[in-house]
Amino acid sequence: MHQKDLVKQAWEKAGLYRSKDAKLRQFLAHFENVRTDCWPELTAEMRDRYPEYLDVLVQPLWDSGDKLVRVNLLRLARLDDKRERALVDKVIDASDPRTDVVELRTAVMRGDATLASHVAAKKGLDPDMRRFVTRRQAEISVAGAPAHAPKQVGKPPAGKPKAHRARGAQP
Repeated sequence: MHQKDLVKQAWEKAGLYRSKDAKLRQFLAHFENVRTDCWPELTAEMRDRYPEYLDVLVQPLWDSGDKLVRVNLLRLARLDDKRERALVDKVIDASDPRTDVVELRTAVMRGDATLASHVAAKKGLDPDMRRFVTRRQAEISVAGAPAHAPKQVGKPPAGKPKAHRARGAQP
């Protein structure tokens, strides 16, 4: 089953297609008319024209349990947007550390220190996942550290710089 079919099925199950809300129905009509590989387009459309439906549209997709759909949701979430961040935090809280490893790894791979810490704080992570999260947190920490110029040891001599001789050369 294509992702688009899975998405439609999840929204049908959640009753969105029976909604009398004209604006929501407009979004669903748009969804029906987009090409098969539509994640970026639909995400942009939802953010621009239907931001008030974020929870209504995303929660049934997460609840579908489909790993690929969930990974796409995590990859597309704007972590700098308060509402989207809150939704990501909510699904991370609801994730099972034994069965939702793919989703938790995807969250950690986003490279966001706070999100990685959120996953690290989950109880019940298996040892391999715990090591992965710890290693990724270290990578994020290093990547986020400001670059520093190497410290100079001692003061450079005043005046003319000292000429260096090749090793083994006579004075």
